[in-house]
Amino acid sequence: MYKKAGIRGRLSETVIRQYALCLRHKLPFPASRDTFLNVLDAPECEVTPAMLEDVVDVLQQFDTPDLLAIWQQRRATAVKTEPRTCPRRCTEQLESGTRRRQLAADVTAQQASSRVVNTTLITGLVVLRIAFLLAYVRAGRKAIGRLQAEVLRRKSEQARNERLTEQLLQAQKLDALGTLAAGTAHDFNNTLQAILTLAERLRESLPDSSQSQRHVVAIRQAAKQGGTLTRGMLTFSGDYETEKRPVDLIPLVSEMQSMVRHMMPSSITMVVQRHDSDQQVLCQANAAQLRQVILNLVINAKDAMPNGGELRIDVHGQSANSDMARICVSDSGCGILRDVLPRVFEPFFTTKDRGQGTGLGLSMVHGIVEDHGGSVTIDSETDRGTTVQICLPVCRKTAVDVVSDRPSDFSAHGRRVLVVDDNLHF
Repeated sequence: MYKKAGIRGRLSETVIRQYALCLRHKLPFPASRDTFLNVLDAPECEVTPAMLEDVVDVLQQFDTPDLLAIWQQRRATAVKTEPRTCPRRCTEQLESGTRRRQLAADVTAQQASSRVVNTTLITGLVVLRIAFLLAYVRAGRKAIGRLQAEVLRRKSEQARNERLTEQLLQAQKLDALGTLAAGTAHDFNNTLQAILTLAERLRESLPDSSQSQRHVVAIRQAAKQGGTLTRGMLTFSGDYETEKRPVDLIPLVSEMQSMVRHMMPSSITMVVQRHDSDQQVLCQANAAQLRQVILNLVINAKDAMPNGGELRIDVHGQSANSDMARICVSDSGCGILRDVLPRVFEPFFTTKDRGQGTGLGLSMVHGIVEDHGGSVTIDSETDRGTTVQICLPVCRKTAVDVVSDRPSDFSAHGRRVLVVDDNLHF
């Protein structure tokens, strides 16, 4: 019982000291006024003279004048009856000061902890913001990279579209020129046929010993040459069908070598080389037209080397990666200008002086090769020479003898020939 009363007495003392310390440090009280008053009214509350000052100070903060007067009276009585309690009160004040200092240290520690927490939070926010900025910059760089890639892609597509547009315009131009050449060739063919017919009738009407026979022969030869020109124009336009059969390119090129050798000046060296181990390089073609292709290329090569050089004709058979045979005609001449190269296949386009070329040589080569299902490419460098490569599809049939495609003379003696023409002048 006494032990319990002593514990409660110490609790009462602790509560009074807590209220006194809060009052001195201007802190809110730990509990309400009733809690403090209940502690004072408790029978086990033992208030020492040193504690009376604290009780009076705390009661002055409450609206209890009667109770304050009672405790002030008790304080005055304690001072008169127990003057020796001053050292104890000093001890109590020292303890109170120690507690105050401890409380102040705790408050300072809490403030320092709060500052650390605030600093940590601010630092975390700054780091988070920097991380967001870095992510934004990284995303911006990626976006810029994507935009640059898109710009490059669009520029590439634009360049490709421009090339395709240029190729389309070139094809349309060639098609229009081919149509024009076909119409011109048909009309010119009719005129040549009339000349040949009239020249033949004139030859028959003249005696064999007449001097005019030579003029008639010259007229016929000129008309036939004009017919060869019109056939080339028709071949370019795709409006002229020719008979094709298996032709061996090796003897054909050899025959052309012996034919054109006398056309070459002594300053030009002509070399024909075969790059195939097979006995034959067969192509389904028209031998006369292939001769014409090679002849036109050789003439162009000769004109490109006025000061001499080397002319090569290489025959390549079927390779492992392609079913095409190749004929390459190369020269070491002046070459073709880069801005002129795209126009070399245009009909009537020539860089030669007036009267030295018709501008139909390469256009006829292009038309003949296309008609044979092949392709022709030109690789040229200024002052380094030109190489024309012709690719023709090979065939598996046996080659026939290369014979002349010139028609035999036709005699119509004793027969009537019906000629139908829409030209009233004939």
